Amino acid sequence: HQRDPDAVMISLHADHAIEDEQGFRSVLLAAVQAAQDGHLVTLGITPTAPETGYGYIQRGERLRLADGHELYRVLRFAEKPEPALARSFVDSGDYYWNSGIFVWQVKALLEEYRRQRPALYAQLESLEPFLNTPERDSAIARLWPQVESVSVDVGIMEGARNVAVVPASIGWNDVGCW
Repeated sequence: HQRDPDAVMISLHADHAIEDEQGFRSVLLAAVQAAQDGHLVTLGITPTAPETGYGYIQRGERLRLADGHELYRVLRFAEKPEPALARSFVDSGDYYWNSGIFVWQVKALLEEYRRQRPALYAQLESLEPFLNTPERDSAIARLWPQVESVSVDVGIMEGARNVAVVPASIGWNDVGCW
């Protein structure tokens, strides 16, 4: 954020396996394009079966094409449903598995922290003067025990105002649940 407030950041988990690397790159480029328009973007995995171990994303209206991929407004996130509900999600065609892969402009993400998690945002702001100094590590060490433990999915994305999803059929597997 200090170097470039308009910078786009991609948040990737390390426990995913993706078979279609070129397709993944293509979907990420579409997500970056959407993020440059101010959307907080998530990749939605086209479900192959009802899965109770994953969260789901319900898509809303089609927003536009982004680098050749459909972009939809997100209506809601649904966490790990019961089997019958998971089946109805898959049957509807309006839900995707939540990959946990996010793309956003740093300034858009920080604005959501400011709006939804003001205490956490203030903590982040308090670190800014130390980031490019020898005191950085000690400042982070002092603050870290006080920071609220909340995932970005729950803490930010579920309540964000401008969330979009790019559907992704890329041979995705959440190895962490394997």
